[in-house]
Amino acid sequence: MSALRADTGRGWTTEIGGTILVIALSGDWIGRANGVETDVVPRILNGGIHAITFESAQLGRWDSALIAFLSSLRDTAAKRGIAFDASGLPESARQLLALVVVAVPPPRSPKPRLLERLGLWTMTLVAETREVVALVGTAILRGGAAMRGRTLMRRVDLLDHMRDAGLAALPIVTVVNVLVGGTRCGGAARCRLGGVPSRLET
Repeated sequence: MSALRADTGRGWTTEIGGTILVIALSGDWIGRANGVETDVVPRILNGGIHAITFESAQLGRWDSALIAFLSSLRDTAAKRGIAFDASGLPESARQLLALVVVAVPPPRSPKPRLLERLGLWTMTLVAETREVVALVGTAILRGGAAMRGRTLMRRVDLLDHMRDAGLAALPIVTVVNVLVGGTRCGGAARCRLGGVPSRLET
């Protein structure tokens, strides 16, 4: 089948031969001078094509503007299931294009059906109930042993815990009280200087 001219843009021309789209690149592709033209990709791929190839014999100087165009073209082709043949591009352009990750969105996970949601809810409820029952049972068993005087804690350990919660905790309690008191006094002073009555003074 003879090639049919499909479209022409700034620095590119497309020809369709059967289901193969041939994109001929020409001229300079400099982003600072010409900008990046990526919004034409849907127009280029409009049609029943199955593959894309390139011709770059007339391509001049180029920079990241060309890579951005090719990357957008490749990503859109991947989403539509169109083969992307980059063999007609310059070697350096192919290498840079290979460094750009194809932006294909992850597939959506199917929404669980009503029976699956009910099963997950039941499994969660059973697991939570089991944890609560285990906690309550452990508390009852240990509480009963403590009331009967059959705890497994040694007397020396009990005395150590009592000391830690009593006299040994006095320094840290004192520091916390001083800090809290200073915060209350500082807040009241700022309120008085601002002409606002402080609730801390009541």
